[in-house]
Amino acid sequence: MNPGKALFQAFVLPAKRRRYVELLDTKRGCEKIRLGLDHFKDLDPRFCRKAGSAEHNPAEVLRVLKALGAPSLCTVISASAELDGREMPLSDALAEVIGRGQGTFISCLTGELAFFEGEGPNERYICRRAR
Repeated sequence: MNPGKALFQAFVLPAKRRRYVELLDTKRGCEKIRLGLDHFKDLDPRFCRKAGSAEHNPAEVLRVLKALGAPSLCTVISASAELDGREMPLSDALAEVIGRGQGTFISCLTGELAFFEGEGPNERYICRRAR
């Protein structure tokens, strides 16, 4: 399954899931989602928890994600054109994303484990959904 589709199916509010997945079927839809990530407010709180006060630096988030089973490589979906669509080492992705203030998902395990950073300060989430 497409990593983006799996990500949105797993971690977006049920009422919004279908729309996001449909948008991912077109280039224009993908761009609409990408540009909307800065103001993204549709995370499902059952599976996405706000990062704790100690989880606001790349090293600590890396430690948490690794403890949850994250591999060393991840896929990035971001409002930042330079990061969007890249597969990269998780540690590099976190260093690039945290504190940047651009809406970004870092998908660690497709549809199971991700990190989201929003536009606002302290708008960081660990998203986990067991299969």
